Amino acid sequence: MSKESPAKNYCNEFNLSNYKELFAFLHKVTLEANLERSNLIYRGVGDSIKHTLVPTALRKEGGESRLKDICLGVFRSEDFSSPKIYSFAEMIAFSLFYQQANAQGLPLPIVSTKAHSLLLKPPHEFVTSGIIGSLEDGGWPNSDILPILALAQHYGVPTRLLDWSTDPYVSLYFAAKDAINNRENSPNSFALWMLNRSVAEEIGNNRFSGAYSRPPKYHLEFVETPQFQNPNLAAQNGIFSVLKINPQWVNHKDRDEAEIECVDRSPLDEALLEISKCLNIQSPIAAKVENETVFVKIMLPNTEAANVLRVLRNMGYHGGTIFPGYDGCEKSIRELELIKRHS
Repeated sequence: MSKESPAKNYCNEFNLSNYKELFAFLHKVTLEANLERSNLIYRGVGDSIKHTLVPTALRKEGGESRLKDICLGVFRSEDFSSPKIYSFAEMIAFSLFYQQANAQGLPLPIVSTKAHSLLLKPPHEFVTSGIIGSLEDGGWPNSDILPILALAQHYGVPTRLLDWSTDPYVSLYFAAKDAINNRENSPNSFALWMLNRSVAEEIGNNRFSGAYSRPPKYHLEFVETPQFQNPNLAAQNGIFSVLKINPQWVNHKDRDEAEIECVDRSPLDEALLEISKCLNIQSPIAAKVENETVFVKIMLPNTEAANVLRVLRNMGYHGGTIFPGYDGCEKSIRELELIKRHS
């Protein structure tokens, strides 16, 4: 596929006017998906313009500042322009979470004995060990530690994992909740993203010989971690996507040297489109991408957020069910207050 001829239906956008249109749209989409056995996953965002498909660790606001605070005294602020140092900072944040959880005797996903021993060492020893991979060889984040990364992310540690759900109403809950909390600060609509996982995997993780005419910069993986040790993940039907740097691209003679020298913050939809442009036009997946929709973005005015939360609550989606436990009960009470105030 050439750079000048992107997929015609790659991303379809819908601007809806009220919550009734939204739920009717979702009912139709989910019914069709079940009939066609489509592998759809969903992500909700509270601001359809500002909140792109970039994971927390790579966001300028929130992610980078958190990593700088965590690594204060280890790296200088200017060091964070280096992709290598940036990934080291992510590894340090991850290892500190692991050490704290382990010290408190909290249950953690199982890792190898060697990895466990290194994770308990001072951060610089863990980072330089190479056991969890490096950014350059496409090994960060290493697949073996993804279940722990998922756990860390659920408790606020910035990671390269991007949250999705197999349940559209869970994702819609997060979008509406974020929108209603920030309604006074942003006039923008909120959005529900839908991703055709099957097609995305064929584009971004195609291992067939000759699938690509040139090495793509990115490699896409989807991660489904064990849910029995992560009640939030279980309640939210969580799944994660992670973009890694393709080592074949790093070693390719035609790649842009400047691209290696800066932190890549590409949103998933843009990165996947770039991968699709590297597909061999003769390969079966190239024709499929030309004709199938990969992303759908549904937008709704933030003034409809309270109505959406009210309907979701009646369907059984609220803080108490999304976040099992006492904290979720308190969230549910607060949400009821928000709905009444903004309805």
